[in-house]
Amino acid sequence: GGHMMFMAGGIVTIEGVEVTNMGQTGKSGRYAMHWHYADYRPSDYVRNSSFHHNFQRAVNIHKSHQVTVENNVAYATTNHTFVFSEDGDEVDNRFVRNLAILNWAVLEEHFAFGRSQTPRLSNQSEERAALFWGRNPHNELVDNRAAGSYLGHGYFFDQQFMASFTTLRRWLHRDQPIVFQGNVAHSIFINPGTGSFASYGPETRGAGLMIGLREGPYPLEFGPDFLAYKVSHSGVWIEEENETIVGAVVTDSGIGVSPMLGSIRDLFVAGNTDNDIGGPIPATARHFGSIG
Repeated sequence: GGHMMFMAGGIVTIEGVEVTNMGQTGKSGRYAMHWHYADYRPSDYVRNSSFHHNFQRAVNIHKSHQVTVENNVAYATTNHTFVFSEDGDEVDNRFVRNLAILNWAVLEEHFAFGRSQTPRLSNQSEERAALFWGRNPHNELVDNRAAGSYLGHGYFFDQQFMASFTTLRRWLHRDQPIVFQGNVAHSIFINPGTGSFASYGPETRGAGLMIGLREGPYPLEFGPDFLAYKVSHSGVWIEEENETIVGAVVTDSGIGVSPMLGSIRDLFVAGNTDNDIGGPIPATARHFGSIG
């Protein structure tokens, strides 16, 4: 497929556009829509547009800041769907009221990025692609919907295999609160199975919200009002001790919260509700070590 790449200079405003059969599976930088080394872009936006059946991501922000991605719908995407921070250096991008429906993780032979030291893991976690993915929490995610991911996550804050040089701009934002509010994840599906692959942090799949930033000494607080339901593994997974999730609601999921080293506050968890759409989470998925 073709691809759109916006670099430094000019102003990019996109509204009411249909984007389909774009992107190139297995090729880095070849995404359906891509801000690439574009610097600060306070006037740039993509709004009220649709992305469907694309071969490599929908909207990807790389080394670019202050882009607005608002009121868009993405369906049937290979790899991550909305990428708000590819390297971890990106700040102040705004993803507001977007709907991401159905994406697929990428097989190892089709990774766009080099493998990590661990076999079968991509440097950008393509093997567990998320509907919303990024490496820097200092970007706004507000009132988005992550609806249906196979072998991935709903929202994934991911610092695995990130280069250290990308952290300076994020450190300069350390006193700013994380803007992650009103977001929803549901129908995040993985096949019931066995083995440590299901539960080991760097390889875990199937979370509504996965926070694994390994950020360092300053605290990160996510919330309020995150809602997760019909999630095969964990409604929320928090990897590090400086990470906190506040005011979340999790229902009808394999596990409510896996706090690991992180912390939770003002959380509501319901194992089963009257919501029978799509059927219950399988019994084999209701145990930490049995989801693959």
